[in-house]
Amino acid sequence: MALTTILEFHNGSDLQLGFEGHFGKLDVSVEDSEMPVNTWDVKFSIDCSGSMSDICKDSKTKMQHIQHTMANILHMFSECDTSKFNVSVSAFDNKYTLLFDFSEINENNVDEFIEKIKKIYPRDSTNLVLPIQQTNTEMQNRKTAFPTNKQLHILLTDGCDTCNSNIYKDLKNIITTEYNFIAFGFGKDHDVKALTMMGENSNCHYGYIDELENAGLVYGEYLHAVLYRLLNNITITLEDGEIYDWKTNTWSSSLSIPGLDSGASKTYYVRTTTPKFVSGTVSGCLESDETQTVNTLDEIDTIPDLIITEEDGSERVHPVDLTAHAYRYKTLDLMYRSQNTNGNFDVTETKKQIRDFFEEIKKYIEQYNLQDDLFMKKIQDDVYILYKTYGTHYFELYSAARQRSQGNQNVCTATQMDDLDNTRLPTFTRSHAFHFPYMQNDIQDVVDDDLNYTIADNSHFERSCSETVSRMMRSISKK
Repeated sequence: MALTTILEFHNGSDLQLGFEGHFGKLDVSVEDSEMPVNTWDVKFSIDCSGSMSDICKDSKTKMQHIQHTMANILHMFSECDTSKFNVSVSAFDNKYTLLFDFSEINENNVDEFIEKIKKIYPRDSTNLVLPIQQTNTEMQNRKTAFPTNKQLHILLTDGCDTCNSNIYKDLKNIITTEYNFIAFGFGKDHDVKALTMMGENSNCHYGYIDELENAGLVYGEYLHAVLYRLLNNITITLEDGEIYDWKTNTWSSSLSIPGLDSGASKTYYVRTTTPKFVSGTVSGCLESDETQTVNTLDEIDTIPDLIITEEDGSERVHPVDLTAHAYRYKTLDLMYRSQNTNGNFDVTETKKQIRDFFEEIKKYIEQYNLQDDLFMKKIQDDVYILYKTYGTHYFELYSAARQRSQGNQNVCTATQMDDLDNTRLPTFTRSHAFHFPYMQNDIQDVVDDDLNYTIADNSHFERSCSETVSRMMRSISKK
């Protein structure tokens, strides 16, 4: 397993980033390799509450989409020639129903299990605590019986818990890091705060699916991050420099990363007053190491200036232009600050600041003919969605999803804005009040004008990911 790092600093014009010193980027790359050989216990918990009968744009119900994607996932498991997959599936509303217990999926029995999943039908209310409690017990029993098996729980839901009066406290008490956990929320009405809590811990993830018709792309990317993981408990440590943490919007001498999967290519931002003297290490554990011993994976050193000799014999330093990355940093900073206002809130003024930043990015893209540049396109999409949703009860859902995907550098993110109307501030739910507890329902209307901008869908960015990620996304989405 090879991990490589490249550290370089901007040496051009002033980037006006709000801090003194030099701005740099640290690229961390992991070689692309096939899926590690493991035996997996995979548990699926499928929401079968009444709202799963809702109709999507293509005239299929949410449940039909879930069943279709589940069939694709099980077929992928059955065709895998390296790892083995023991699968268990349950359905939950306000009750818990085990459709089948852990069974090895292969080409001879996969259709039999798919037929069991097709028998799930929407019923009553939603209890998000119940499937996690049950799975904790089931996974512990499996770990006792099969201690070397890897474990993964995937929960799929479209709604809010209607059975537990202290849902957030209850979830905090039962979410565990003993096994890998992915919570997928789909549609605009699921409880963002609840699923965010589910995905906060190490080995836990929260993926938002805004359009079930393309859910396979999202499932594929998140599954790849778990099934193809090569490194755990990674720490980047710097000397004479600081690294940026988008989750807290802070700079420090070290950054922790839960894991990296095959083909991962991540970029982190560094600042310093002495770029030539910045050094550091990347340490972590091999996923395949049962002892999880921490080792140094790579040494970090600043790339020396490249000197160019002109025809007349004069020398100059080759320019390193990180302006595009400065825009990404400023976007992450803006998204964080917009979600953490601490009561200082003015919808109109904040939206004006976001719009001005959008126009600045637009001018930069036009000046350098970057209309087809995927990196800048995703940044521009982020700021546009931040602008469109700020001050509405869709803000937490869409902007938090975009911040999470930009920070984690995911391929897939929330894109479907065509049916949202943010000219008014709708009634806030308990989830929406999470970030804006001081907002009142009678706040004046926010007038929004048309920016004549089109967001790219997730398939637009698929070519920017590694071959193994792309292969899994295509396999599950059948595209």
